[in-house]
Amino acid sequence: MISLSVDGYYAGNSVIRNVDSTIYKVYYPSNISGFLREFLVFFASLMALVFLSLFGMFLYSIVHAVTRNVMNARKKDFAIFRSIGANKTSLARLVVLEQVMMSTSGFIITIILLRILSSNVGFIKLSIQYMENRDYVILLTAFMLFGAWLGLRFNKKVFKQSVIETLSASREE
Repeated sequence: MISLSVDGYYAGNSVIRNVDSTIYKVYYPSNISGFLREFLVFFASLMALVFLSLFGMFLYSIVHAVTRNVMNARKKDFAIFRSIGANKTSLARLVVLEQVMMSTSGFIITIILLRILSSNVGFIKLSIQYMENRDYVILLTAFMLFGAWLGLRFNKKVFKQSVIETLSASREE
């Protein structure tokens, strides 16, 4: 008899998928259904979805406020670039590229900090043990798309004003 310990539900299912079932008989208690288990899993998933949505909206509002303030501070810079003959398309691409790079670097720093903290804080380790590589890729893609979306929104706002309007508005602030 061989016993194997795993760190979480996903790790256990990964082991089950990779073990040759013709040679070994696998017993994994987490996969055994019990009374009301399906309802409790559904309820827990629903609550996780609600809390993740609320947390996501909270993070969105913080990121949006910070990004809006940074971009408003840069309006004058882009107006000056345009006044000396910079191409609108090039500036728009630069804004989107900067936003994607900032969101990607923020994501990478956050993941590194989570990994460092998870080795020292048990709650964080328990929270992120269910994340697989594809989940990280999905989150990175979402952050990059969010950054590009913020850059496009900034471009629409800044480039619909003339250079003189932007410079006079920034002088009044």
